[in-house]
Amino acid sequence: MRVRFLYFVRLLGFLTLLVAVIVLWRQANFSYFLEYNNLRSFNHSDKSDYNRKCFKNTDKSHDFGEFSSSSVSSLQCVVSGKLMPGCYLLRPQEVLISFEIVRTYFKVYGSLDLSSNTFYLNHTNVDIPKAPVLPKHNPAGVY
Repeated sequence: MRVRFLYFVRLLGFLTLLVAVIVLWRQANFSYFLEYNNLRSFNHSDKSDYNRKCFKNTDKSHDFGEFSSSSVSSLQCVVSGKLMPGCYLLRPQEVLISFEIVRTYFKVYGSLDLSSNTFYLNHTNVDIPKAPVLPKHNPAGVY
């Protein structure tokens, strides 16, 4: 009788765990099964990057050389309740933010390499490991 009770308790525990995993899995994947009309409300725009199979990036590049001074407009940036200068609207749904705002509030640092037109951005908590220094090969060593 005791063996049947332990078997029943284990089976009940397993079924409870299985139901919990299925419920959590369905909640995590909910956004992938949205209909197209509901998806636009999550994107907050009428134009969506959803092609019924997956999300795609429609912009070929983010080259800002095509913008003239008349197409760029100044925005008011409110960061943590403070009005900060240095935000610009490049096109609908694309904002250019000054690096000073990002640097102070998110603890990042960056460097600009003009020779390769590259901006390097790192978070302060990131530790980029260096390649280990390996000893020189000694052919007379122990194998």
